Amino acid sequence: MTTVCGWCRLGLKLLAATLTIEIVMLALLLTSAGTISNSRLESLFRQRLVEVEKLLNASLSGPLAAQDLATLQDVLEALRDPQAISYLVLVDRRGRRVAASGWPDDTPLPAGDQTMDAGGRFDVALPIALAGARYGTLHYGVETTLLAEAQYTLLTKGAVIAGLAILLSAMALTLVSILLTRRLVRLSEAAEAIAAGNLTARVPTVGGGDEVDRLATSFNAMADALDLRMRALAVSEEKFSKAFAASPDALMISGADGAILEVNAAFERFFGMSRGEALGRRLASLCEGECGRRLTEIIGRAATRDAIEIALPRCDGETSICLVSADGIDLSGQPCRIAILHDITERKSVEEALARSNHDLEQFAYVASHDLREPLRMVSAYVGLLDRRYGPQLDADARQFITFAKDGAERLDRLILDLLEYSRLTRGDKPFATLDLAGPMQTALHNLRLAIGEAGATIDIGEPLPRVAGDPGLLARLFQNLIGNALKYRAADRPPHVTVAAVREGGQWRISVADNGIGIEPAYYERVFQLFQRLHGRGAYPGTGIGLAVCKRIVERHHGHIWVESQPDQGCTFHFTLPALPGDDG
Repeated sequence: MTTVCGWCRLGLKLLAATLTIEIVMLALLLTSAGTISNSRLESLFRQRLVEVEKLLNASLSGPLAAQDLATLQDVLEALRDPQAISYLVLVDRRGRRVAASGWPDDTPLPAGDQTMDAGGRFDVALPIALAGARYGTLHYGVETTLLAEAQYTLLTKGAVIAGLAILLSAMALTLVSILLTRRLVRLSEAAEAIAAGNLTARVPTVGGGDEVDRLATSFNAMADALDLRMRALAVSEEKFSKAFAASPDALMISGADGAILEVNAAFERFFGMSRGEALGRRLASLCEGECGRRLTEIIGRAATRDAIEIALPRCDGETSICLVSADGIDLSGQPCRIAILHDITERKSVEEALARSNHDLEQFAYVASHDLREPLRMVSAYVGLLDRRYGPQLDADARQFITFAKDGAERLDRLILDLLEYSRLTRGDKPFATLDLAGPMQTALHNLRLAIGEAGATIDIGEPLPRVAGDPGLLARLFQNLIGNALKYRAADRPPHVTVAAVREGGQWRISVADNGIGIEPAYYERVFQLFQRLHGRGAYPGTGIGLAVCKRIVERHHGHIWVESQPDQGCTFHFTLPALPGDDG
């Protein structure tokens, strides 16, 4: 039924338009044919009239010459035919009637100007000559009824033929319309089916390669692409829906007016309300007072992808610390906000306990290190006293044992001092000041001046070193440790050469300290920054293995990162970063 109606709508419009055009063309054709036929028949009529005039002159010449009026009357009677020549009247030069047939005596003769009267009669006045002189005039009337009938017959046959042509054209057009519009209707039905949600609807193709078939092929290709996209969208929506529902964090979607549009199960558990109770509520109603206002502000901001910490009341009366982040999404053309509430209460408790533990441990390390030096000094003093008093009386092995004891006490004292220094770094709470790195660098070089001179080292400092926020004493110790390592672990075949440079990288400075020493194997890049880790024996290089760990702690206190790059036997480059000052473009 839909197909028939579809054809009716389109096919009848095509048929009506075509028939209208053909009827107009037929009317124009018949009008032109009538005009042409009239002109042609009139021309033929006048040619025939000339022949009739010759016949009349020949027929009347004999009786006129003999002055035989009776014969003349008989000739006129014989020539008159009601369907061809309706009347004949012969008058002499003076206008007197000589003979007449078919014309009343008391009726004036027509003008005879070869014009057609209202009855369809053609009046003619024919001059008659006798012996070379004009005798008079023959008036006669020619009937055009047969001529009109012939013309009517011609036009009727033309109209019938034209009607048959129109009928055949209409039938052919109807067939073409059915074939064409049926395919177009199928295309329309497939489009309506897809619009209704049936993405499997397709248009059958006939393989003819015409425009409609190419249109159907293109439509099917478009439908296939749409089906694939809708399937992918459905999968994506299913994934999002499942992830949204199963997320352990409380999730909610709110509209531009702050009304809640959707929540997940974690949200219901956190706030103690069902989904039906939550939908339509305002964000500010989730908690009272300043808490609700701040929550609304955080979620409503243009960009809050970075989580913001906020205390929120739970349904059980407890207060949870949550990280709230939000972002804008588009749902059915409407701008919305999706918010994530990540409960970090337990993590905060662990962090606070860990911070307390670390503080206690650092305090213990500081006190223990400080208290250990007192008995160590006593041991070292008595060993020294034993060596001085009884050294000459002891054999070589005993004196060697005393030397080992003194050396061990000294190394332990250095180790305790380094541990004290490391603990001071962790306990430091001195505020940072804006400074030029050239100051700490000069302090480090001053402290190392003797070692630099003994090693014959060259120190090149790139200019200018940047200005940063930090602790000048700690930064001086950082440079001192790194340059001191370059002097300690120098190559035997060349004097030390140390280069210090600074490069701006985004929002931070990268400082590099490069040397030409013995280098480090890549396997030890991470190990060298750990406490008490040594890569060489005590006999080769002195130290406790804490220097680079101190450097790492100093850099981390300044919110930076430190790492090393090296080529064995060619040298090391230690890199560390420091935050750039706000507004400093380098």
